Amino acid sequence: MYKVKHSIWMDSLLYNIMPSWYDPQPSREDCVKNLKAILATIKERSYIWHRVYSKIDQICNLVVCDDYIKLLSKRGVLILSFVVVECNDNGFKVK
Repeated sequence: MYKVKHSIWMDSLLYNIMPSWYDPQPSREDCVKNLKAILATIKERSYIWHRVYSKIDQICNLVVCDDYIKLLSKRGVLILSFVVVECNDNGFKVK
C-alpha cells in the first residue's frame, strides 16, 4: 500500500478495509481475491468530500488491473495504490 496525502475521505476509505486483506497470503489467487475485496469496498462506499457524500469516481480516478488498484487525482497524480507483491528468497518482487 502506498499513500501520499492525508485527508478525511482517505481515512474513511482505509478504515473500511479489513487489515487481514493486507496480510501475506500463501498463494497468488488469495492475494487477487483480497484485492477484489478491497476494490469492492472502495467502490460501494460513499466518502465525505467538501461536506457532501460522494462516490470514489467523483473524488478521483480509479485504475484497476489484475495486479493493482491505483487511485489517481483528477490531474493524474498517484494518491493511493494497492499492489500484489510476491516474496521470494531474494526479497520482494512487484508483479
